[in-house]
Amino acid sequence: MSMMTFEQFQNELLLRCRSFAHNGRKIEVLVSDVKKLSGCYPALTLIRDDQSTGICFNLNDLYAMYEGEKDLDGILAYLKAHMDDDIPHGDIDTVLEYEKIRDALFIRVSNAYANRGLLMEVPHRIYEEFAITYHIRMICDEQMLGSTMINTEMLARYGIDEQQLYEDAMQNAPKLFRPDILKFSSGHIGNMYVVTNTDQINGAAVMFYPGFMEKLYEEVHDDPVSAGENAEQLKQVLHHANRDCVMPGETLSENIYFISGKDKRLRRIFS
Repeated sequence: MSMMTFEQFQNELLLRCRSFAHNGRKIEVLVSDVKKLSGCYPALTLIRDDQSTGICFNLNDLYAMYEGEKDLDGILAYLKAHMDDDIPHGDIDTVLEYEKIRDALFIRVSNAYANRGLLMEVPHRIYEEFAITYHIRMICDEQMLGSTMINTEMLARYGIDEQQLYEDAMQNAPKLFRPDILKFSSGHIGNMYVVTNTDQINGAAVMFYPGFMEKLYEEVHDDPVSAGENAEQLKQVLHHANRDCVMPGETLSENIYFISGKDKRLRRIFS
């Protein structure tokens, strides 16, 4: 059998999925575009008749599996194997009731320009070139983090404004994802620090936690003069890290910042 194109693969997969029942249960099959901060991807969602939400699969990933193994039956077996996965906190009614999701709020930070289209549809704040967006933790265990981004329609349904959402998210996020500062030495530019959280997921958000910059300043004692002198060298380090270590679409910035001793805020270094 010749190699199927992505469109042929998707159509065949939909046809096969719609024809099988899992453990006697009816399954609804949906295809949609899922919007994330890192971009948009086509998703296949399989919904059991005893669930209000379904298991979502990235069609790009499934096609990559097909390209590697050329085994459509194996992919169908993979989908069936995950049909019994639990979906905690997956009730759509719960997501739409603010008091039920308040304690699941957290923030993410992304590049505002790269996500300018998506930001038109979601409440957010801009700081320099960064965008702060609001999310609901849906699944969290040792293997997986699932979340829903709050959009303008959801905010209107909650009956609150962005300021209230911001305050609640900032109060709750450090409880869900505790900040962490990792220190290591570099032979080229001295001591370096990695700002993250204890889960090491979406760690850049901790920079915007209340009081975190003051704590970081005490730890680092950032000097804007020396930082400015080394700006070009630091930009090279950052550029190579973005190229070699960061997933496509998830680059935060190609610019260097320092912590102002005056107000403990991030300031961009122009070199």
